[in-house]
Amino acid sequence: VRSNAAEALVNIGSDKAVEPLILALKDSNNSVRSNAAEALVNIGSDKAVEPLILALKDSDNYVRGKAAEALGKIGSDKAVEPLIIALKNSNYDVYSDAEKALVNIGSDRTVEAFIILALNDSNNFVRGRAAGALGKIGSDKAVEPLIIALMDSNSFVRWKAAEALGKIGSDKAVEPLILTLMDSYSDVRRYAAEALGKIASDKALEPLTLALKDSYYSVCINVAEALGIIGRKEAVEPLIIALKSLDYNLRQSSAEALGKIGSDKAVEPLILALKDTNVSVRENVVWALRGIGNDKAVEALITALKDTNVFVCENAVSALRGIGNDKVVESLITALNKDSHNSVRENAAQALGRIGNDKAVESLITALNKDSHNSVRENAAQALGRIGNDKAVESLITALNNDSHNSVRWNAARALGQIGNDKAVESLITALNNDSHNSVRENAVWALRGIGNDKAVESLITPQNKDSDNYVRGKAAEALGKIGSDKAVEPLILALKDSDYDVCGSAAKALVNIGSDKAVESFILALKDSNYYVRGNAAKALGQIAEADRNLPTLTQQLPHLLTLIPTKSSQQALSVITTIQARCKYYNYDIAQTPLQEAEDCAKSLDNKVDEIHKFIKNMPDAPKYDLRGASIDKLIDTVNGGYHEYKFAPEQKQNLADAAKEIQDLLDQLAKTYPSATEAEAKDIVKATFEEIKTNHPDKWKILWTQILNPERWLNGGKAALSETAKHYAENSLILKAGIAFFDGFSAEEE
Repeated sequence: VRSNAAEALVNIGSDKAVEPLILALKDSNNSVRSNAAEALVNIGSDKAVEPLILALKDSDNYVRGKAAEALGKIGSDKAVEPLIIALKNSNYDVYSDAEKALVNIGSDRTVEAFIILALNDSNNFVRGRAAGALGKIGSDKAVEPLIIALMDSNSFVRWKAAEALGKIGSDKAVEPLILTLMDSYSDVRRYAAEALGKIASDKALEPLTLALKDSYYSVCINVAEALGIIGRKEAVEPLIIALKSLDYNLRQSSAEALGKIGSDKAVEPLILALKDTNVSVRENVVWALRGIGNDKAVEALITALKDTNVFVCENAVSALRGIGNDKVVESLITALNKDSHNSVRENAAQALGRIGNDKAVESLITALNKDSHNSVRENAAQALGRIGNDKAVESLITALNNDSHNSVRWNAARALGQIGNDKAVESLITALNNDSHNSVRENAVWALRGIGNDKAVESLITPQNKDSDNYVRGKAAEALGKIGSDKAVEPLILALKDSDYDVCGSAAKALVNIGSDKAVESFILALKDSNYYVRGNAAKALGQIAEADRNLPTLTQQLPHLLTLIPTKSSQQALSVITTIQARCKYYNYDIAQTPLQEAEDCAKSLDNKVDEIHKFIKNMPDAPKYDLRGASIDKLIDTVNGGYHEYKFAPEQKQNLADAAKEIQDLLDQLAKTYPSATEAEAKDIVKATFEEIKTNHPDKWKILWTQILNPERWLNGGKAALSETAKHYAENSLILKAGIAFFDGFSAEEE
């Protein structure tokens, strides 16, 4: 229990939990202590510093590690020296967490402690970890001590010092690191070369060039990478020699470095390296030739399209895409038409689309119509849309109508929209009305929006109101707004009451874009709607119309009507519209400004006064438990035919009892919803909580009914609560009170009685 309580506090993270968790750090059970330490990680309170320092000596590794992590999050300098001592721990997780904590603290005190204590520690491992941590902190104060550490008697300390100096990047370290290139240990030399590459000083060029002859290939690889970063032409000749190394990793790194330097001198050796037996080397050679990009390099890349390895071919296609001259286009067309690998053909189609040359259209049409692989056809459709040539329209229409893969069809639809030819409208309309896949219909909407003629408008009106997919309806509404035809106004007005709030919002935005007087009138009517979201969308839309100085004459004529809405539940929305109109018309009406708002008045009343109205209902609830649901078991949730009501299967004699008990609470929530029609989400939660607290305190017998028959999940396996929750969800769409009630019941646990 104690362990679970501590674990629960991990996610809660409240300051109120700090004192109990500090006490729990001394618990006899290690799981309690470890969960307490983990919870303190999340809270990060200064009060916990001293207890967590003591926990660094805990007998349990996990507790010590979490204590270190928590100290790092808190960031107190008091923890620095104890954490440095924790670096000596033999457990990897503990010393790793201690190192991370010290890096997180990262203060001058931490750096000084590392330099004074850790870098002089008798333990080789502590010195090495300290050097690594100083590199992560990145303080210039650490440069001199780390240079001294390059001469440490232990090789681990030396290579961690070299690595750290590379991360800090100070020029002061260049000369010492050059000397370290001659260290007796290969790992030290390797990290010294890497560090010199990161600092990228020209002073290191000659020593690194000599180091390419190191007897260890691992060192040579890092040297080649460093020379590529420095990027000087003087390194080209040594790197060309390294291209012939017996070690394929060095050949690979040398090719990459030559590509970064970009010298024409490297082209011929790289062309020869395209015949390397190792695939990874040939891949890097392709990218190197792309980096150089002269005519010879391009010819070599075209040759690489015929490589026996598919990955090399793919890289060659990608490399040629960035060059895009006529020769490249011809070679990519050949690859699209003839390569045996579908991934190469796919990449070729994509590359031709990016290049955008009309010469590729015929071959892309052939690929769209005849290629056996759907990913190739899909990319061919994309490419044709990018190029935008009208010659592709017929083939794209055929693909939209007949291709068996929805990814090809929706790419064809999108491509037709990019081309924008009126010939595509009929097929796009057919796809919009009949295609079984919603992504195809979505892209048909997008395409018709781009074409935007009268037929397109008419075709978008039906799915905007009737498509089964919310996203399609929303996109259709959005498209109609972009086209801006008055024909769409009436259907969009209907869509203001769509079952999906996002669709309502899209319809409102579309009507704002069109700017019709009819739309203004519909928004005024919508301000009286019972649904808060409909009212909110209408108010926002009217405000946007007013701010844009559109339809102001129509809007100003509605001011008397808007004024009548002030005492109603629509007061906030009406006032926001009135204020916007006044601001645009530059006049001020004192009577309007002083009219009290219905919602503000309701919200100002105390809950104590309002709860009297609830008492009348509570008094009618029975004073003793009357429903026996013991032994109830949940088999499965069933959708019944009565409009979406959900029920759980129980023993026959218990079903009616459960339904009646749930109905009493449902009725109470309905009463609350009527009493507080304008409550905000936060207010709704407070109202529900206060109401049930009032029942619990002043009507314990009634609370017992709620608890034993509905809310207690331990006894009833959540049966009553789940039935109530599922019932309420059906009716809660338009009531924040009901939603708050669902959240209230769903939040109960077996220990809340």
